[in-house]
Amino acid sequence: MARHALAICAVFKNEAPYLAEWIAFHTQAGVERFFLYDNDSTDAWRPAIAASGQGARVTVLTCPGPEGQVRAYRDCLRRFRDAADWIAFTDLDEFLFAPDGRRLPDVLEEFGRHPGIGVNWMVFGTGGHQDRPDGLVTRNYIRRGATGVVVPYKAYLRSPGLDPLRADSYRPMNSHVKSIVRPTQVLRAITPHHFAFADGGTMVTENEEPFAEPWSPSVSLSRLRINHYWSKSSAELAIKTARGPAWIGSAPSLEYNQAVERRLNAETDTTIFPMARYLPGWQPLFVDPA
Repeated sequence: MARHALAICAVFKNEAPYLAEWIAFHTQAGVERFFLYDNDSTDAWRPAIAASGQGARVTVLTCPGPEGQVRAYRDCLRRFRDAADWIAFTDLDEFLFAPDGRRLPDVLEEFGRHPGIGVNWMVFGTGGHQDRPDGLVTRNYIRRGATGVVVPYKAYLRSPGLDPLRADSYRPMNSHVKSIVRPTQVLRAITPHHFAFADGGTMVTENEEPFAEPWSPSVSLSRLRINHYWSKSSAELAIKTARGPAWIGSAPSLEYNQAVERRLNAETDTTIFPMARYLPGWQPLFVDPA
């Protein structure tokens, strides 16, 4: 396998309606290879990948059973360690791009020999959609939480023992990162959000601040950014909640997630539009035959 500048690794389960757009968008952004792990999907994901027009770039492996995300990431690092200079580890509801429109490999060249970059995200809600709308995710969902939005997930507590009823006890949701790493410098995936590096190396923010946790010390989205379409429509949020997370065994209730979603529609954000307009007619690239 030829060495590539940038690959992306993700786990998917019954994501056929979204695969074509996600693959096509990231190809346009400069991703050259896709290492995708199928977690017991029962939908028509094969024709969805074909509909992206980029099937030759995609390698699909299996990752059966619950709590497999970190397991899949570790497998990817073992199998494809020498396949790319950088591998981004994201989800199918996350779109990675450079807000100034540059190709991602060009931006990554600016980070010297840093072993990893933690990319902040903006988190989008339903935007009022009750059911899945026609068209593309990147076009339909334009309402997001404010920068610095706080959600009362236990994992976001700054430290154990803080008052869970106080907003300042929590880290901002936007400070949670996803990682782009140099695979040859990674020891292992710790969580889906952060990694251990060889020789005491650490990730940096886009402003090259070093840090070693799944949360960045500051939030910055000028060079690299992820749009996290966390809920999509209300109906899709219910499906997502029932499916459960890919890396831990328990999940919040639908009522809890609905309360979180209400915080994620404060602002209109179309930053991604110039990068997504190339998708023909802004129409769905794949229609599930079922």
